[in-house]
Amino acid sequence: PGRTLDGMVDLYCACFENAIEHSGLLISDIQIDVDLKYQNGIFELSIRNNIDNYSLELEDRISQIRNEISKKDTRIKAQKEKGSGFHKIWSTINSPHYKDPKLNFTYLEQCQFEVNVQYRIEVLDEQDAYN
Repeated sequence: PGRTLDGMVDLYCACFENAIEHSGLLISDIQIDVDLKYQNGIFELSIRNNIDNYSLELEDRISQIRNEISKKDTRIKAQKEKGSGFHKIWSTINSPHYKDPKLNFTYLEQCQFEVNVQYRIEVLDEQDAYN
């Protein structure tokens, strides 16, 4: 449980830092919406933030990051990365503490960006999970 909580904190930090660094907005103008679900053993986190402007160059950069994440050297890149933070997010959820990890990130209409993270958490005692 302790490592899982550490990982969740890392996820939030990386997503918030991405919004601040890459939205193109002043920090006072950024709006971040968080939706957190836990159902049937699956944890799902969706974070959506506004952005200043969408461009094809941004979409190309996102595609490039997706391709990089699919490679095996993600943990090394996560330690060195100074940009998006998605390598760190993937490295966090793609560990033995989480099952069936999924990471999606995309630009939405109306100048918004969304990050969606899903993984399965193994609960040892269902009764203790809610206390």
